[in-house]
Amino acid sequence: GMGKRQHAFGRIFYVEGKSLVFYAYDLGKTHKDEKIAFHVWGTHNSKEATISLGVLHDQDPREQRWVLAYDDPKVLSKINSVFVTIEPSNRDVTSPTGKKVLYAFLGETPNHP
Repeated sequence: GMGKRQHAFGRIFYVEGKSLVFYAYDLGKTHKDEKIAFHVWGTHNSKEATISLGVLHDQDPREQRWVLAYDDPKVLSKINSVFVTIEPSNRDVTSPTGKKVLYAFLGETPNHP
């Protein structure tokens, strides 16, 4: 109804093993007043180590658009999925501990119909 999105969503532009650009939308609507950061993580599967790809940056507050660009081929060649967690912004985060809000599979099987 009313044409308004209710949940966060994202778009990923991925050149296999070369570059990844992650756009996320509507992340901050429910967390405006909290001191949080949206961390992006990469992994090959859930049993392997998770690699920090960085923090999403608020690219356009009016559009509620966040972005992360990543281009380390050594790391990108080791991952097949990415996800975003909500973490405290007042400390260094070395592993995901917060709520997972977005997930995308980058492997051979597409994650869309």
